[in-house]
Amino acid sequence: MSAEVGIGAAVVVDGRLLHGNRGFAGELGHVPVRPEGPECACGGRGCLEQYAGEDAVLRAAGLEPGEDRVGLLSGRAEQGDAAVRDALHEAGTALGIALTGAVNLLDPESVVLGGALSGLAPWLLPSLRSELARRTAGPPCPVSVSPLGPEGPLLGAAHSVVRGVLDDPTAVAERA
Repeated sequence: MSAEVGIGAAVVVDGRLLHGNRGFAGELGHVPVRPEGPECACGGRGCLEQYAGEDAVLRAAGLEPGEDRVGLLSGRAEQGDAAVRDALHEAGTALGIALTGAVNLLDPESVVLGGALSGLAPWLLPSLRSELARRTAGPPCPVSVSPLGPEGPLLGAAHSVVRGVLDDPTAVAERA
């Protein structure tokens, strides 16, 4: 799972990325976590992105978006800024609520935080894990942080393309 302005997830089954029927598998950012919440750009209400996207966390903390959003948030959290820590706690809670549905539906081996979330993990994980433990049907699903940091989603996408070429080189040649 990764978040910047939006929040996405990759569902990997038997080493293969699940795309879904229309290519939208993993659009976790538009899972409603508070059905009566604010309207989202997608037309829904209370979507995860409204609570855990970078801009949403900055707004909740009373900060303006800037160049290094994660650096700003993590720096302020490290300094003990209560508003930032509260915003990150709420974002972790929203992430846990959204992930509960995915965990209950897919029964994954684990959940891995990547992208911007990896840099904010120390403040997101406690409430995220708490929500998962409280809401999931089975035993707690392990949640870890990608060692690839913010580049994880990009590297995962590149891996998916390379794997597709290796699995079926003629399909790539036919599209060219």
